[in-house]
Amino acid sequence: MPFQQEMVDTVNAFIATNDSDDRKELMKTYQKLCTENLYDIGLTNHPGALIINKRFSNIPPGAPIFMVNWAEDNIIRERVFVAADALADHEPHPGTLSGALGSDGPVAAD
Repeated sequence: MPFQQEMVDTVNAFIATNDSDDRKELMKTYQKLCTENLYDIGLTNHPGALIINKRFSNIPPGAPIFMVNWAEDNIIRERVFVAADALADHEPHPGTLSGALGSDGPVAAD
């Protein structure tokens, strides 16, 4: 089918370039072609942790975030960090310890 050749050309162009803006547009084109020309409808399982990876400060440019398992295949998770200005205070109960099972809840650490 004609769209299949266009998909192959798009993937080859993606592989051939190192420009992250070009790669982004090429992957959008590929996803559009896949969506418009469905053979069947499948399900995609996406780990929730990948949602926060955009906060990490040292992800290499061009890491293909549009693909499944990009973090596991392209970076070492133990080496990533979040810059100080991007940190947020998400601690649900600051200054407390979790209580025992069946207790009233968090216990003050003071």
